[in-house]
Amino acid sequence: MTTVRVSLVCLLVLGALVVGSTDALAEDPCAPQTRRVCVEKEVVIPAVTRTVQVPEYEEVEIPVYEQRCLPIYKDIEVPKYATRNIPVYRDRAVPVYEDVEIPVYATREVPVMGTRNVPVWKPVSEPVYATREVPITKEVCDPCTGQVTVVQCGSRTETYQCGTRTWNQHTGWRQELCECGVRLECYQCGTKTEKRFAGWQVEREQCGTRCETYQCGTETKQVQCGTETERVQTGTRCERRLKGYRCEVQVVCAAQTKIVREWVTVPADAPAPAVEPLPAPPAVEPEPATVK
Repeated sequence: MTTVRVSLVCLLVLGALVVGSTDALAEDPCAPQTRRVCVEKEVVIPAVTRTVQVPEYEEVEIPVYEQRCLPIYKDIEVPKYATRNIPVYRDRAVPVYEDVEIPVYATREVPVMGTRNVPVWKPVSEPVYATREVPITKEVCDPCTGQVTVVQCGSRTETYQCGTRTWNQHTGWRQELCECGVRLECYQCGTKTEKRFAGWQVEREQCGTRCETYQCGTETKQVQCGTETERVQTGTRCERRLKGYRCEVQVVCAAQTKIVREWVTVPADAPAPAVEPLPAPPAVEPEPATVK
């Protein structure tokens, strides 16, 4: 494309020069008569190519490895066990009894004595009084005779002792023991023999059997004592690897033909020129391609 652009620019500059020179000739009256004619030309633009290096690959089988752990064994003496039935015992508490002399009791009625307050009396002689009417007298002197006489002018009540009477007077209290009832009394009338609980006695008895494991010998056995790492091939895998490079011509721009119009100065009496193909421009060297 760059080459095409350069060619077009050159043609345009050349046309301008021709036009300028024609104008200069036209100004000269002694110059021959000319005319400008538009001429069409075919221009062949060559293809633009470049050489590139194309990588070539090939399928390669690569072995695949992995690490695995291998157990390490060693012989050891392992105890051998068997089972047997062993009786199982348990302790139980058994009651213990003993003969005991127990007193026998009976009841009886016993009088209950109490005290009571008894009043104390004492005979007392007391005088008996009575009343009587006693006349009141006074001496009256007769003024005529001058004789003094005793005259009753009234009476008065007089108390006098007419005798005595005896009665019992309460002087206090005295306590006296007396029977106030009966009570039931429990008394021992004998003894009897009886069995009495005296405690517990621990007694051992068999309540069943249990299975016991015991060592009856030894046996040789392989036991894993560790591991070791080993690298082994487990298969292959396909991988594409670069084999090399080959040169290949790559077309950047295909060849094409273009029609270019150009003004040409010809004599006035000359026929119109035929369309002639322009010579192809020189081939452009391809640019070396770089492989990324």
